[in-house]
Amino acid sequence: MRAKLLILLLFLQACQGVPGPGTHTVYAVLDYGKPPTRSADPPGEMISDVNLLLFSEDGLLETRLYMSGPEVAGGTFPLTLPLTLRCNILAAVNFGYALEGIDSWDDALNYRFRLAYPDEYSRGIPACGMLEDFVPGRNPEIVIPVRRLMSRVDVNIDRRALDDGVSIKVRSIGIGNCPRSASLDGPSFISSKEDTFGQGFIKAYGAADALNRDASPGVSGTVSLYLLENRQPEPDPTVCSYVEIKAEYLSATRVTRPDEYLVYRFYLGTGDNPLGVERNRLYTITVRPEGDGLSGEGWRVDKSGVTSFGPGRITLHPSDIISCRVGDSVHIWADLEPTDAPFDIGLEELEEDRERGLYDYTIDPDGHGVTLSLKAPGTGIVYFQAGWPVTDSAGALIVIDP
Repeated sequence: MRAKLLILLLFLQACQGVPGPGTHTVYAVLDYGKPPTRSADPPGEMISDVNLLLFSEDGLLETRLYMSGPEVAGGTFPLTLPLTLRCNILAAVNFGYALEGIDSWDDALNYRFRLAYPDEYSRGIPACGMLEDFVPGRNPEIVIPVRRLMSRVDVNIDRRALDDGVSIKVRSIGIGNCPRSASLDGPSFISSKEDTFGQGFIKAYGAADALNRDASPGVSGTVSLYLLENRQPEPDPTVCSYVEIKAEYLSATRVTRPDEYLVYRFYLGTGDNPLGVERNRLYTITVRPEGDGLSGEGWRVDKSGVTSFGPGRITLHPSDIISCRVGDSVHIWADLEPTDAPFDIGLEELEEDRERGLYDYTIDPDGHGVTLSLKAPGTGIVYFQAGWPVTDSAGALIVIDP
């Protein structure tokens, strides 16, 4: 669908909007084609502001115009151009500011649009169009092909292959290595981690809840994400953009810890560039976990937030009262069920007894035990505490005889 914008330019021969000799008034039409990035989040055809820059045949800037407000969204404006002179035209839409620092066509080709924050599209998706080596003639309109600088990523979840009793509830979905900037003339890519947001585009809780509701039996609704073009020339995980899903997990034997998540990550891109994200493109992704939903290892399926489910237990060894003598070496440790429950070995108590001169200590490599080297008579305590799902503690009284 074409969005018609009538844009008033005072070209070299024009005076107060009246065409001069050798000029012609036409309609400027920004043509989005049939963009797959169209959506209601934000409205796909929403236009809040327009920059229009006209360059002479030798590439020098002749006219610069910035317009914003209601008249841009729905009006038509005359564009006055020379009849025969070749020219280049740049249209920049929804940038939110008047373009500065562009004095030539080469400047335009090298200019990078920058976002202040990753979801900065409330005024509409930023877009750009370029017309090069154009002769206006007496055409009633000129069509400027415009393409969005962002891509849209539609994600849904197909839970039909999960085992009975397995629950995966999405709490957030977002973009990792989310670009801060993009060139006006693609292809565009980020060159370093510094050109990405620390936290990229994200939808959380209510905004992500469509992924937890069925749109058809076993298949969720869709959530849309947006990011600037990032067409990496080489596979490089440090700068290639990806989607990250964080979910609460529950099965008969496993569960996510409080404030921790099962994490799915996957790259975008297709075909000859599986890690590249192109502008003005729709990526449709269906996540289909199978079985227990935990298959896969490492970065792509991060299960570090998932622990064994069931009644937890902490067992102290060798006993809760230990009688010993100065010069002895005593090993005290705790067994946990589940073994990966959070664990605190009680450093504060160990340090207090060491400062009293009762013993020196060495903590086991796995952090679940300690060896005491007894130095003086007295009594001390070793205190262990385990987090959820154990949520319990155990202590050993140390009685040191001369």
